Amino acid sequence: MEYKKYLALLQDEIGAAVFSTVDKDGLPQSRYINVGVGNENGIFFMTSPKTDFYQQLEGTSSVSMTGMAKSEEGIEVVRISGSVRKIGKEHLEEMLKDIYEKRVELLRSKGINITYEELLSYYK
Repeated sequence: MEYKKYLALLQDEIGAAVFSTVDKDGLPQSRYINVGVGNENGIFFMTSPKTDFYQQLEGTSSVSMTGMAKSEEGIEVVRISGSVRKIGKEHLEEMLKDIYEKRVELLRSKGINITYEELLSYYK
């Protein structure tokens, strides 16, 4: 499976993945984090600056994540290690545009008439 298929699996099927970091004492720490977007630009997720996870990411930019999904072929697992960087709020809307548009399509398929702009306003 090429990387784009893994990213689509991560974003569309897995959703929440286990992210692991190392705390200030050098001990491993893991938690579930929702993956917002997975595309050719990277894997995007959000966390609050008030969390231990955020502080650990500030201490070292290294992270490892694992996600799992059931498919027709059985269980598919995606495991990725790498470094993280802040994108800032100014890029957030751009990164989440695909997710918002998919949610609009889903809501419309359920009979809820909403525009992309209306949905976006709920998250601001």
